[in-house]
Amino acid sequence: MILRSLTIAGFGRLRDRRFTFGRGLNVIFGENESGKSTLCAAIAATLYGLERRKEAWRPWDRGPFATTLVYELSDGREIEVSRDYDAKAPRVYDRNGTDLAAEAGDGRSLVPGKAHLGIGLDAFWNAAYVRQQEIAIEEGKDASAIADALAHALDGGPRENKARDALKRLDDALRAHVGTKQARKNAHLRALRDRLDDERRRAEEARASLVALDELRARIEQATLERERLSAAGTETERRARGLRAGALRARLADLRAWREQYAEVQAARAMFDDVAEFDADREGDAVDAYHAWVTAETVAERAAEDAERNRLTEEETHELADRRADAGRVDDETYATLTQTANDAAAARSRASAAA
Repeated sequence: MILRSLTIAGFGRLRDRRFTFGRGLNVIFGENESGKSTLCAAIAATLYGLERRKEAWRPWDRGPFATTLVYELSDGREIEVSRDYDAKAPRVYDRNGTDLAAEAGDGRSLVPGKAHLGIGLDAFWNAAYVRQQEIAIEEGKDASAIADALAHALDGGPRENKARDALKRLDDALRAHVGTKQARKNAHLRALRDRLDDERRRAEEARASLVALDELRARIEQATLERERLSAAGTETERRARGLRAGALRARLADLRAWREQYAEVQAARAMFDDVAEFDADREGDAVDAYHAWVTAETVAERAAEDAERNRLTEEETHELADRRADAGRVDDETYATLTQTANDAAAARSRASAAA
């Protein structure tokens, strides 16, 4: 079977896509999740159907769900298989438009892949596909199914025997030149398996080393981030400390200015007493006594002045006194005594005022 083209109306993530295949090797490449595995699944689904996995490949946008595969058989016939996955069976035609449903079916189902390849879906997947990270045909019923299909492909009879003989010779050659798991001679396979195990062990060690290196790198990155954080925190702390020191210095300067102003005021007040700066401290008692005597004398003088002011004769009294002196003979004794006492009082007051002054 040689694939010619695949048209996808809708299958998985692929929609409205057409792939044309040439003779020989065809390479399909693309980014991860671009649909390469979906393309392989669409080829197998067109040939064999989806059975119970239909919903897994239904188009994401819920649009048409159909594919068409064109391939060429070894007899030169070109077959077209169109499958609508919501219908029961595919449509199979040759290039002339002849319906090949009877040829591709077994009366119960229509499976073009089984009819034209002679193998079931499991054998097809195992023989025609190499999935990611797989390099060998799985042992068991799939491998035997492939061997039987190869044998029956020769149409039985002597050629079938030749095919089985060829398979036997291949098995003998494998045992002779490759060996089996239990072989003690020609144990090339066991040596290769041992080598593979050794390589796997070394790969595991390398992966463990990579994991350790990744962890170390992560710790280094974490330590670097922590160092940067601590450096930034230290810078911020230093900035704040400088700010606090500057604030303390400003406060001290303000206090110094205030004390300097107070000191200047004290000095100014002290300058008022420069004239007594050299006063003998031993004479302080005498000065205090003299001060109090002066205060007392001042008080006495003020009172004497007040008394003198009260006892001073008015202008009328002065004229009256002059008249009486001029007319002394006509003053009686009582009046004379009164005038005399008044004069004495005035003289005493003048004396006290003079003493006080």
